[in-house]
Amino acid sequence: MNPIPERETDLFQIDREDQHNGPLERDQTIAARSTLLQEEVEGSLGASSLGNVPHRGVLIILIWLVQALAITAIPFAGNLFGLGGVMLATGVEGLTNSLGNVTFNTIIQQKFPRHLLGRIYGMFTSCQFSLHPISLALSGIVVAH
Repeated sequence: MNPIPERETDLFQIDREDQHNGPLERDQTIAARSTLLQEEVEGSLGASSLGNVPHRGVLIILIWLVQALAITAIPFAGNLFGLGGVMLATGVEGLTNSLGNVTFNTIIQQKFPRHLLGRIYGMFTSCQFSLHPISLALSGIVVAH
């Protein structure tokens, strides 16, 4: 059982399969989920300090590149450093995810006319949900080979 939950899961919910694990696995799951909550709060607070930084678009791309590297490092960190390495890589991923997303949304709200924001966010949401199944299919092919 992977102790790191997906973002869509409730942070404090213990799944049925977790209840069949021993106390150590349950504690690892709770620790990983509380780390996710902490990194999301830290990312949101940190993003508020990026309001006056010039070239925020370039900064967002760099933040998201660090996030991609952290996601890539999670399985290797688990093999090399155990749960601590996974939690560190997940913490970096969550912090950069929050920083990038909050800053990106702030830029969108500042640069586009207010009466078009619903359409703009609708476009981003449509793109996100339409590309998600494609990314899952491609990742399945990569994992299978």
